[in-house]
Amino acid sequence: NHAFFISQVTSAQLLQDIFDEVKKFISDGKTFEEFNKNFTAIAEKHGWEAREGIARRAQVVADANLRTAQAAGRYQQMMDPYVLKRRPYWEYRHRDSPKFRPHHKALNGKVFSAVDVQQNPALAVPSGFGCRCALFAVRSLPDGQTEPDPIPKVGGKVAMVIDGKVMPIADKGWDYMPGNKGAIADELLAKLRPELRQNIVYPESP
Repeated sequence: NHAFFISQVTSAQLLQDIFDEVKKFISDGKTFEEFNKNFTAIAEKHGWEAREGIARRAQVVADANLRTAQAAGRYQQMMDPYVLKRRPYWEYRHRDSPKFRPHHKALNGKVFSAVDVQQNPALAVPSGFGCRCALFAVRSLPDGQTEPDPIPKVGGKVAMVIDGKVMPIADKGWDYMPGNKGAIADELLAKLRPELRQNIVYPESP
């Protein structure tokens, strides 16, 4: 929500070139094949190689950014006051994948309070690379249900116990709601160089 980054990429220009390509991929509706071709050309131009291979990394980058961008738009719509008033519940729907997450599948059909999810963004989706789950705004609770389902928690964290193992709902680094910039944590700001911190807190006018 605050910055674009790719694991193993430390060159600012390489990151910028990939970011520009990601934006075109999403806004122009390019195919995965086109993105892969352009991503590969950018990597070769900078002499960069990914541990798992350029084609695999291109797929991960394209999929993750496309799904989070789409999710950010959906959350913006679902959190609109007009919509929230008429659809105050969010239903979790698991979508099949070759390697599904059992704790995500266990949430299929659960109906949560939209406010509860906003206060526990680790439940927002996607919540990991390859996660295809979705939240749908609904008008009412299922027949016979009088209260929304409680947020699954273990030891105060959003998680479930599956086969005796505690499994956080969100993978590491995915416990946030796409598009919700919010306030940047004070501890993050404190780690930045003064000139960078100044630019974030007091951005220059365009």
